[in-house]
Amino acid sequence: MPWTQVVSTTGQVPYHGGPNDGVVTIESMKSRSDMAHVEVPHTHYETVCSDTVADILIEKYKDCNVKYQQQQKLINKLLVLYQIP
Repeated sequence: MPWTQVVSTTGQVPYHGGPNDGVVTIESMKSRSDMAHVEVPHTHYETVCSDTVADILIEKYKDCNVKYQQQQKLINKLLVLYQIP
């Protein structure tokens, strides 16, 4: 299942040593290269009550569900093709 990192970009506490969301640095949120990054203009804490973030999560869930259904159809075709009960 693909991962997506929601990167919150506002907050800016001065003692974090770089741009941050008030809790962690933006650099640390973008440090993984094995996942997609989506930036949102929120503080770290605003992400949990954000309609924008909720919409991102819903779309990612729908994408995963569609991929799962496609895989299930392929598996069912293979089961029929190879006559596996």
